Amino acid sequence: MSAEKQYKNTVELQKLEKFPFTIVAHQKKGKCQVCRCQNEGERGNRFCSRHYSMLWRFRNPEKDIYLNLKNNSKRRGKLFTLSFSEFLEFLKKNPEYLTKRGRKVRSLTIDRIDNEKGYTAENIRAITLSENAKKGQKGEVDPECPF
Repeated sequence: MSAEKQYKNTVELQKLEKFPFTIVAHQKKGKCQVCRCQNEGERGNRFCSRHYSMLWRFRNPEKDIYLNLKNNSKRRGKLFTLSFSEFLEFLKKNPEYLTKRGRKVRSLTIDRIDNEKGYTAENIRAITLSENAKKGQKGEVDPECPF
């Protein structure tokens, strides 16, 4: 292996230091570079599709959250007119959202202020999961919901 190629591999591995899996520098050609994963790397990538998508989500958390929000709103039939740049502005106003989001009571979620409207820049805010659940229990029920 040439010195230049070895340097590029070392730099790439340094970028992946915070990736939650162990990366193996010298794995069989065509195999996934994640330790103990024996899947084939796809399309010349160093990772299988599972680990490649995990790595993408790790490197692009804002885009991942945005796409999940967009897909979930589409699945639920809610209007989604929020652009990615507007979503980044929302994250700048609420920087704690990236670190405190999740499924626990004190975790932050994105809430629509007016449930009749869709996801727009003016209609979203970050509130805790428990506050969001209380909001739903106050009788603010979606009229289209059969339950």
